[in-house]
Amino acid sequence: METAVSIPGARWFRIASWMHVLVALGHTLGNFGPGRQVPTPEESQVYDAMAQLTMRFPGPRHTLMDFATGWSVSMGLLYLGFGAVNLTLEHALRKEGRGVPAPVSFVNALVSLGGLIVAALYFSPPPLPFLAAAVICFGVASARSRKAAP
Repeated sequence: METAVSIPGARWFRIASWMHVLVALGHTLGNFGPGRQVPTPEESQVYDAMAQLTMRFPGPRHTLMDFATGWSVSMGLLYLGFGAVNLTLEHALRKEGRGVPAPVSFVNALVSLGGLIVAALYFSPPPLPFLAAAVICFGVASARSRKAAP
């Protein structure tokens, strides 16, 4: 029976990647799932107005509500994809006995930091702890991988 090889930073990288998957699931369920909040009468008025406002894009007619919904679904898919691709990469490299290169973790930390800043400025608080954890964990993964590199 083989013993598992310890790869510096690998666990931190996986935790950070899972944070993005959780943000994606929380975002999607929170916005489109069965437990989402019922809009207030004021919110319903805004949503109705958004559904009436046609965006001036080339191609078929789309409303501001279509745009907002599409943007939201896209963001959920992109966060899910970001986390899933990173988990897949880390798994493939670990099977070869290698870790994720420090620069990859560093870039992921920067992307996560950008997402954290945007979320803090423009969105509601629920994703903030997950994105902050991703920034920290990718940063630790980068530092540990760099320290262990020959």
